[in-house]
Amino acid sequence: MLMIHMDRLTHQQHHHHPVDARHWVTDSNTDDARSIKSASISGMLPLASDFKPGPYDVICARGKAAKNHVGNIQYRLNVERTLEQYSAASTKLEKSQIVSGIVDSIRESSRYGGFVKEEDGRWFEVGDHIAREKVGQ
Repeated sequence: MLMIHMDRLTHQQHHHHPVDARHWVTDSNTDDARSIKSASISGMLPLASDFKPGPYDVICARGKAAKNHVGNIQYRLNVERTLEQYSAASTKLEKSQIVSGIVDSIRESSRYGGFVKEEDGRWFEVGDHIAREKVGQ
């Protein structure tokens, strides 16, 4: 049985970039269905089983592979460019807007949401909460 995750609609409304529906369709009869359901509950949306992070995706993970991924390198440069502005911000709102700007620019650059995480051999797009935490590190 195939199911399309309705979170995709919410995702499109909040992130202003097109999402290819093929990357949100899953087969509920597969072994991955349980981990996909669990991830959906935690705010992560499953990507296609053949998904590979692209040059505009930020991998939310520890380790050398994530650190050296081209998308993560670009992300760190983007964060470095805003450090002075962030430090000069005097209110939480200003700082939050700077973080939102970074998250939005990455999401707009990437075809599939920008911030991705691998769990049990499957890739997921992480929600705004995790993305904002990543930027705030």
